[in-house]
Amino acid sequence: MHTQDVRLSIARVLTLATEAESARRSYLLEGREESVQSFRKAEEDLAREVDKLASLNSDNSRQQEGRCCRGGKS
Repeated sequence: MHTQDVRLSIARVLTLATEAESARRSYLLEGREESVQSFRKAEEDLAREVDKLASLNSDNSRQQEGRCCRGGKS
């Protein structure tokens, strides 16, 4: 079950990153304020999900060792 939770969280991180990028591009192309709001929401959700993923991996020292190299908190 734990591995499944990690995989689902990784998938959610990728989805949210894609949503944020799409909203950013939409704003740059169309200049709509809704796109800015969508971007901000996706960024906030992404930050929360990354924290959740880090928490899920906190019991795995091997994964934590490489975290600092990928921009994670020490």
